[in-house]
Amino acid sequence: RSGIRISKTITASMLAKGFKFLMLLFAGILIFAYVNKEMKFYFLLGLSAVLLSLLIFFLPFKFGLPKFFLKHRYLSALHTALKEWPRLKVSEVLSLAIFSSFAWFFEFFTFYFSFLSINESITIFAAGFVFVILAILERVPFTARGLVLIELLIFVYFSNTIAIPKIVALAASYDFARLVLPVVCSMVLFSARGPTGKTR
Repeated sequence: RSGIRISKTITASMLAKGFKFLMLLFAGILIFAYVNKEMKFYFLLGLSAVLLSLLIFFLPFKFGLPKFFLKHRYLSALHTALKEWPRLKVSEVLSLAIFSSFAWFFEFFTFYFSFLSINESITIFAAGFVFVILAILERVPFTARGLVLIELLIFVYFSNTIAIPKIVALAASYDFARLVLPVVCSMVLFSARGPTGKTR
């Protein structure tokens, strides 16, 4: 309806996701040596999932989609758009990278403000360190966005400095902000715009 082809929209979305995973992979590699030993196995699983996701989002731009996908006309159009990706201007690629950075910025401050909500302070550096681990654990295969692992990590890292009731409140507020709130906002926006995309 906006005049932008679906294939172009999906291509831009895949690039943005790819940039997010690339940033997360670099950050994860940088802090790996400092990860708590109890969490290293799960951290490696999450890091592997990040790498796999990175390949899934970026490789189609080089090789296109597998041939059996091309029988569907919409996927065929997407295949063409993916193969044309080098024609993107440098400024367009940089814009996608910047928007991906903003996405991580807002997700980070979701975690940071969860600390403020329980009247506890944490340095930006310490919050950033823990957030990178949390973001990678969210990608561990066969978990619902890292449920249980996220809470376990928060307990492992903060049980010596924060009271247990506050740790529970911290995990609950962070889970609400990253899981429940986005779903509720999406439902409200979808209800307001309706299935046709027009505002009621």
